[in-house]
Amino acid sequence: DLVRSRGLGDVYKRQLYEYVKEQDSEMYGRIKDRIAQNRWEAEGAMWVEPDCNLISGESMIRQIILGKQFFKQEFGVDSKVCWLPDVFGYSAALPQILKKAGVDTFVTSKISWNEYNRMPHEIFRWHGIDGSVVDAYFLTTQRKCKNVPTGNYSLYNGEGMPSEVEGTYARLSDKDLTDEVLMPTGHGDGGGGTTPEMIERINYLNRGIKGCNRSGFMKVEEFFSRLKRSLQGKTVPNWVGELYLEFHRGTYTSIAKNKRNNRLGEFSVWRGEWEGVLSEILLQIPYPADALHESLKILLTNQFHDILPGSSIEAVYDETDREYGRMFGLLNKIEQDRLHAVADHVSRKGVCVFNPNSFEGGATVVWKGKTVGVNNVPSKGFAVFESSDLIVENTIYADKTRLESNLYRIIFNEDGKIVSFLDKRNGREIVKNGGLFNNIIAYENLPYEFDNWELKDYYSQKPFAVNDLIRAEVMEDGVRKGIKFTYKFYHSVIEQIVWLYENIERIDCETKLDWHEHHFVLRSESETTIHSDSATYEIQYGHISRPSHENTSWDHAKFEVCAHKYIDVSEYGYGLSLLN
Repeated sequence: DLVRSRGLGDVYKRQLYEYVKEQDSEMYGRIKDRIAQNRWEAEGAMWVEPDCNLISGESMIRQIILGKQFFKQEFGVDSKVCWLPDVFGYSAALPQILKKAGVDTFVTSKISWNEYNRMPHEIFRWHGIDGSVVDAYFLTTQRKCKNVPTGNYSLYNGEGMPSEVEGTYARLSDKDLTDEVLMPTGHGDGGGGTTPEMIERINYLNRGIKGCNRSGFMKVEEFFSRLKRSLQGKTVPNWVGELYLEFHRGTYTSIAKNKRNNRLGEFSVWRGEWEGVLSEILLQIPYPADALHESLKILLTNQFHDILPGSSIEAVYDETDREYGRMFGLLNKIEQDRLHAVADHVSRKGVCVFNPNSFEGGATVVWKGKTVGVNNVPSKGFAVFESSDLIVENTIYADKTRLESNLYRIIFNEDGKIVSFLDKRNGREIVKNGGLFNNIIAYENLPYEFDNWELKDYYSQKPFAVNDLIRAEVMEDGVRKGIKFTYKFYHSVIEQIVWLYENIERIDCETKLDWHEHHFVLRSESETTIHSDSATYEIQYGHISRPSHENTSWDHAKFEVCAHKYIDVSEYGYGLSLLN
């Protein structure tokens, strides 16, 4: 049996190489020499090690494009391994994206941190939402203790100790598939890479000592080539769908400003590219390649798996505020310059409305300080409307307890909570009898570890109702009408406007928080008449179904999940979607 080891210092992502290139050209030259001499392995496939839950599918692709492009240009290397040991869960869309990018192997360690369930295999074929398959491998570094069975928990940064060599092999469940196991060696999060002492230990163990596996250094590329040969003719396990991490669930919500900036940044970069092409084709204005490339690198770098999830220190977020400010400055200038130029070109009369989406549709825009409705704006294009074509008024009824349009009737109780929601078109009451809809509740959250980015299932045992309604006000804004509810909760103020529209079917809950509480998590909960044992969640380039029950420990573990732009709960013939 042979334990293969390698240094984590070799798997820096591209952004770190670029930092070295900018700040220490002599060091960078030595790194390039080592790569050319086959003494330093340049691998990993992505620009940084990004969060894989929150970023868009387009961002995932750009992470790979920029990462592979950098290594090809700088070192003549084409990455074939997606090396993501420390990310807080992996989207079911990732196998398809990796496969189409020519990356056929995925490596992680983090899922071994699961709170309730141990993954049944460390070597398996991972199936994505479209059926694409990549080879997956879990790192299993842990120390072996005498007369103690192996545990679920394993790492990705060992020190080359004999106990780790033995423990890493012992932890592998799939010994029927291979007698070799990969053990990364070196300081990880703290930096420092592989030390001379660690190297000496591995080389000593390579000679072979009684009672211990042999160990030696090998490139990741070579290890996986050997592993794939070993798997030929054998039945390899399969895993279908997302790799959900049963831990660090607070990373879906911690440091909300960064998550907002990332989402707005993604939209802004993709819009900037479209605006650049549009104005270049119509007006021959040069495409803003440099500004867009700089903006893209800021966006992708800040998707790093500790920055975007909210698990970094305060100084990091002071820096991201500055970087996002720089990015939005560049993108806003592109948008203002090019859209105004196109609008002036096509018409100096009327209202020019642009649609950056990939589908034609109706929507609302702000015109002369009011929300007005427009219809049939072409996808990735624009339309010019005369003022008479705009929908500027509404026929919606509103008082402090009722909102009603030709589509919906919504009734509020004295606390501003929805007690009845009638869909007139289908004659369907959406609120469960005796229940509440869009009920804002605060829960005390006191995790016993990782205070800033952990959420334990027992948080739901201590709810605090948000019922201190200060005032309710009817709001009118052109094509829409709503009720604004203002609540006080300890030292915080919550404002929410519920809007109905004349020209679109959507109901908006526009919420503003002046939040000053600690160890609370705020929720909006709805008890509906829709009966379903699952819900559909949007992810990158598709959707997945997750259970709405807790029948098994795997179901219970998903008490906190993430989605991108929608969640849909449906029964046969009827459903309800929450849009973000």
